Amino acid sequence: MVFRILLYVSLMFVGVLVGRSGKLSSKILNKLDLIQLICLLFLLFAMGISMGTNEKVMSSFSTIGLKSAAFAVAVISAKTWSR
Repeated sequence: MVFRILLYVSLMFVGVLVGRSGKLSSKILNKLDLIQLICLLFLLFAMGISMGTNEKVMSSFSTIGLKSAAFAVAVISAKTWSR
């Protein structure tokens, strides 16, 4: 577990260093949004597969959904009233 966290932080740090170095071509920089979108969509797809194959998650899906909806309403309400 600790190894994975260190790996994630290290990869982000390396990404920051590469980004700050200025050595990326404008061609890659222009396609960075597309690359991020593709990676995000793949990650969401993989998470969906993982959730779909987990019986514990699927059996408590309605409870999770209800709590998530209540949380979303609370956050939106708080944000609206704080203005």
